[in-house]
Amino acid sequence: VNNDSGGEDVSDQSNNVFRIRGKLNFDLPSVAADYKIGDTITFKWTATGPIANIHIQYSTNDFDSITNTIFTNLVSGTGEHTQNWTIPDDFPDITTARIIRFRVVDTSDSLVYDNSNVMFKIQGGFQVTYPTSAGLVWFVNEPRTITWTTKGLVIKVNVQYTANGVDWITFPG
Repeated sequence: VNNDSGGEDVSDQSNNVFRIRGKLNFDLPSVAADYKIGDTITFKWTATGPIANIHIQYSTNDFDSITNTIFTNLVSGTGEHTQNWTIPDDFPDITTARIIRFRVVDTSDSLVYDNSNVMFKIQGGFQVTYPTSAGLVWFVNEPRTITWTTKGLVIKVNVQYTANGVDWITFPG
């Protein structure tokens, strides 16, 4: 520390070594949402200071003991950055914990990180493949096949129908 007040030079040196760290802000997503397998999430973060690369991670227990990495060593640097992620069909934690939180972390200093402000839900989904057209007429006691494809793990499907577009009735079985 120097005194530039025009008088005698005064200075002092720190007695301890210290480190100047960068800062990360996790900007997006910032609103709690339910995502499905196959959806694309845009991550946005702001880096300040000496941050060359980051990881994007998630946790199923609020980073208490479980951390999983989505992206490794993304180039960052100072400023705002974005990265898209399409939730893969084999997303591993859909069976155990569907509520997750995201984090950005400096690859060279794990004490520099920021978590998403809210939790997110990721779930499997499905698409009906037959029937897909309107106006079909099916008669009572006439066997019909209904087919669908799944995205991710779908443990149970309830097949329902409606005659009026409002009241849904679940098929037995």
